Amino acid sequence: MNRMSLRKFLVVLTVLAAPVAAASPLAPSVIAADNGASISFTSLHQDYKEFYAGTVPDSESGNIDGVGATFKALMPNGVYSRLALQYSRGSDVYTGQTQGGVPVIGKTENSIIDVGMRLGRAFGFPYRTALAPYATLGWHSWRRGLGGAEPYDEYYHDFWIGAGLLGQWAPVGPLVLSAYGSIGRIVSAHMMTSGLSSYGIPDQEYGLGSTTRYKLGADVDYAVTPLVHVEAGADYLRFGYGQSAVNSLPGGGMSLEPESTTKQVLYRIGIDFFF
Repeated sequence: MNRMSLRKFLVVLTVLAAPVAAASPLAPSVIAADNGASISFTSLHQDYKEFYAGTVPDSESGNIDGVGATFKALMPNGVYSRLALQYSRGSDVYTGQTQGGVPVIGKTENSIIDVGMRLGRAFGFPYRTALAPYATLGWHSWRRGLGGAEPYDEYYHDFWIGAGLLGQWAPVGPLVLSAYGSIGRIVSAHMMTSGLSSYGIPDQEYGLGSTTRYKLGADVDYAVTPLVHVEAGADYLRFGYGQSAVNSLPGGGMSLEPESTTKQVLYRIGIDFFF
């Protein structure tokens, strides 16, 4: 699509959307649900697997508790924005093997931080419904450590970008139901290691391949008072990392970080303060 065609498309889209927005203003309860700051208690179920040469040499699974905070705003002109912060910390079950192929089952200590942002435009529709297409971007980090006499840590981090759609419905005055989904791309992913110096292996850094990122979720928001809401929700997230290039090690050895997939389900319940 060239620049002139894109301009015509945007003009037509604006002309078509304007009567809908004018004829169907956003429901007050939807506006209230999308303005405020919240704090929530969370439980994150994570399922992580690595894949190499047709095998699964390394996996983790378990539930990790955490806390979250969200700041959101829906302006009178329909501009929608949201900033979400999530921190999870705890242990889960590790299943893997040593370099010599000896099976290992243990626990890892995990620290996970997620920052996500949305920016979009909300449109009102009949029956107190609304749709908001949005752009989204964020940052993810995961530090996992195997304890013991000589702890070994791995630190993953990446950025992501994508696009999504939020749908909302207010069936009764104080209640708002939301569902959303997005698709994006992992970019600038890296993994760093520490804790193998006594084996003559210096700390390593691996550049990881980009993959597609999928997210689906749903929320329930109930206004106890005009200023205080309670909310609950769940998100499903799937993403991964592509295999790294090979690093050279002292003594002629080599190492790499294999392809991996992470699946997460985040449950949350919290209090939202309207502003």
